[in-house]
Amino acid sequence: MARIVGRVDFEAVNRAALARVETVLMEWLPGGKVQGREWASLNPTRVDNSLGSFKVNLDTGRWADFATGDSGGDLVSLYAYLKKCNQVEAALALADRLRMPNTVSMPVGASKKPKKPQAGEWKPIIQVPDSAPKPTFTHSKWGAPSGIWAYRDSENRLLGYACRWDVTEHRKEILPRTYCQHGDQIIYDWRWKQFPSPRPLYGLEHLAAKPSARVIVTEGEKAADAARKLFPGAVVVTSPGGSKAAHKADWSPLKDRRVVIAPDHDESGRQYADSVAQLVRESGATEVKLLAWPSDRVITDGQVVDRGGDVPEGWDLADALEEGWMPKLVNQLDRYELFVPYPDQRPEPGADQPEGTPAGYQHRDDGLWFLSKSSEDGETWERVCSPIRVVAKIRNADSEDWGRLVEMTDPDGLSRQVPIEVAVVMADDSGLMRRLAAAGLEPADAEPKTKKRIKNYLIAASVKARAYWIKRIGWHELAGQIVFVLPDQIYPLNSTARLVFETEPRHASALRVSGTLEAWRENIGRSAVGNSRLLLVLSAALCGPLLHLVDEESGGIHLVGMSGTGKTTALMVAGSVWGGGGINGFLQSWRVTDNALESVAQAHCDLCLVLDEMGQVDGRQAGDIVYMVASGTGKGRAKRDGSGRPRHEWRVPVISSGEVTLANKVSEGGRRIKAGQQVRLIDLPIDSGANMGAFENIHKFETPEAFARYLKEVSTKYYGTPGRAFLDHITTHKGGLPAVADRVRRVRKGFVDRVVPQGSDPQVQRVAGRFGVFSAAGLLAVEAGIAPWTAEDVADGIIKSFDSYLAFRGSTGPAEIKGALDAIRSELQVFGQTSKYPIVKDGRLMDNSDQPARPPEIRGYRKRAEDGTWRWLIHPERLKHDILPAAFPTGLNEYLVEMGYVDPGENHGKPSATKTTVIPGESRRCKTYHFNPTTLDDDPEPGENDEENGER
Repeated sequence: MARIVGRVDFEAVNRAALARVETVLMEWLPGGKVQGREWASLNPTRVDNSLGSFKVNLDTGRWADFATGDSGGDLVSLYAYLKKCNQVEAALALADRLRMPNTVSMPVGASKKPKKPQAGEWKPIIQVPDSAPKPTFTHSKWGAPSGIWAYRDSENRLLGYACRWDVTEHRKEILPRTYCQHGDQIIYDWRWKQFPSPRPLYGLEHLAAKPSARVIVTEGEKAADAARKLFPGAVVVTSPGGSKAAHKADWSPLKDRRVVIAPDHDESGRQYADSVAQLVRESGATEVKLLAWPSDRVITDGQVVDRGGDVPEGWDLADALEEGWMPKLVNQLDRYELFVPYPDQRPEPGADQPEGTPAGYQHRDDGLWFLSKSSEDGETWERVCSPIRVVAKIRNADSEDWGRLVEMTDPDGLSRQVPIEVAVVMADDSGLMRRLAAAGLEPADAEPKTKKRIKNYLIAASVKARAYWIKRIGWHELAGQIVFVLPDQIYPLNSTARLVFETEPRHASALRVSGTLEAWRENIGRSAVGNSRLLLVLSAALCGPLLHLVDEESGGIHLVGMSGTGKTTALMVAGSVWGGGGINGFLQSWRVTDNALESVAQAHCDLCLVLDEMGQVDGRQAGDIVYMVASGTGKGRAKRDGSGRPRHEWRVPVISSGEVTLANKVSEGGRRIKAGQQVRLIDLPIDSGANMGAFENIHKFETPEAFARYLKEVSTKYYGTPGRAFLDHITTHKGGLPAVADRVRRVRKGFVDRVVPQGSDPQVQRVAGRFGVFSAAGLLAVEAGIAPWTAEDVADGIIKSFDSYLAFRGSTGPAEIKGALDAIRSELQVFGQTSKYPIVKDGRLMDNSDQPARPPEIRGYRKRAEDGTWRWLIHPERLKHDILPAAFPTGLNEYLVEMGYVDPGENHGKPSATKTTVIPGESRRCKTYHFNPTTLDDDPEPGENDEENGER
């Protein structure tokens, strides 16, 4: 039924629009800005690169384009100009948007029922107003349609419909359904009228939602819907009016887009494709390709098989969908065979251009050129930049994070390859241009069009070559093969995997090589013989690639000792296994935050991390850093769009040094050490017991200082070769990596069985297992001919170092219990004879001067036993919260009773660590620990002094 509208109150609409003038102008003319009392912007209806030639008066609504002479007197006329509609349509649309009631009145004397309009007088409205009634689609001749497709603009606003009728098996009819105005009258209705030219494309709303996606153009809406299902990552469009009306459509939305044309299998389909190819090129598409669909193949029982006959005439993607094709099968097709250059885009025979050069670009000796087209100058070649060429498409091992490998020539004439993320290319120009400029690219000028042409080239260049883009050294699975990646080499050396490696230069530079392996063996490796600490750190440095093979966690050793005892020398010797050079060689500093250390740890993944001088780190962060490094995973972080960034990952042995233990460093930050931290990074005295600091054998040198100076000197001359030889050995092992892993596991188990005392806590066994992996690395180095030491040298050196660890630890029991006992001893040694522990005497509490104690100072109590020795009485809550350095460890009470450190009480017939006691001044009996003088003695191992313990 027709919609009848009376007179529109244009003044009221203009007043309402002016009241919100800046809001509506920001919506209609985005990117503009206020200049005085005018809104200056680009004219969106034409190609406009000059801000300011198009202005709107903010007080009156008058507007003008000074470049074209177009102008108007109010905001209604501006809206009509921008939306390409008449003034009435503009006023009605504005009234709807501004929620204005009563803007239309019936003219005086107007009939309530208009005259029936004459045929041929209806004019389609390009945008359907919200107030329009719902359409009907039943045709007087063909009935209800078999398909209905809604056309919408880029903002998802309805423009009209296309309807299809399958009249016979071989005949179809397609008609548009649009909202129309009758002549100049205010009469509206849905009619079978075509969209006005230039006609909108079907799918504009999807095109706007995916600005970087490939665009597939089909012939007809039914084929477009099928293409969306087959290519869910693409945007699919088509033009209205059939195969002969492509020239009447508006193809400008495909400017700067990559286009693939999917024609029907008939002559009209090929003609339509040729016409579309020309039109989208003229509209500025960056790439035009042809969908070479394997229409000779069909799907049977989920398998791609030969059709076994001719392809039906008129076959299209809707038929492919009905024949069983689905996205997962489409993904198996080779994109280079599926999306091919449109026929007239293929390089002419003899054209000397690199593979994949996009249409409109040329590579010349002096750089990249672009074919510019203008109405004034016609076609002219313009230089874009210095030489640059896309040589491969790159991605990570999971086929994600795609990018381009760009080969370019810098101002010095040096050729280099630079990986560029596609995400960077598709984002704003600044990030891309900074990256390219830093690598030496020289643009022809700073014009926006030049930057745009560089960006378009990087996206449009089509190359078949593929490479893996690796951003972390270490083990990777590439093309079904396990390989070890260094910045400049892949192991095994015969690997065929092509890759691009990228990491921070300051990390990659530490993996330099200097001197020969033989020179390293004679000057550094031989010096380690007879020196347990040097054999330990060299074996620990070599073990990095083994951790992954046997699923060993990250962790390591912290060499503790005074200044001048050889700690840094030992670290430099360890670092020489993998690299050196620069000021600090392979050494890294503890003086970083835990966030900064994430990238450092990842840059040393599967090698070793050498950290010098723990004293430089903030005590509040030391424990967190140990946990972070051992966990092998960095913090989760979000991108600007809210999605997660890839976490840093690593697996690495740690060799650290410092004048303070980890526990002391953590306590400096006001925190309590945790057993898990002490297991992951163990404290080991650098002094090997020969009164020469880190050394037991200084070989031909007269003093340990001279030996240390020599080791530092040769560590800066010979480095990097042992680690590479070690990788070559394990990746070419006769039994393969599984055999290497089995060898390491057997050595580790044998080491643990040999050195761990019976009844030791699992924490000690974990540390022994790590030392066992160190031992396996040292033995493999002997077998590979890398190290000049013997298997016996390795065993003796690492066992001696492990024994030093146990002695320094002071117990083979849980570290938590030892820490608790140390804290109790320290408390009683420092405060046990002070007024903080008043004497219980004659029913009163007395301080050291036989005066009553002040309650706020009381930490516990002491009294003399019958044998004349002291007993210290401490309430359990005081022990937990005031004395112990960490949480109350499991098993402490049982340990105190077993070792005889307390006078035991009784609980249900069993010994108890506490006794119920009457304390003077307390209102009730309470449980307290009764610590005896044995607490102050050294802590014997479980099982020792059993006879003495039994007498207590």
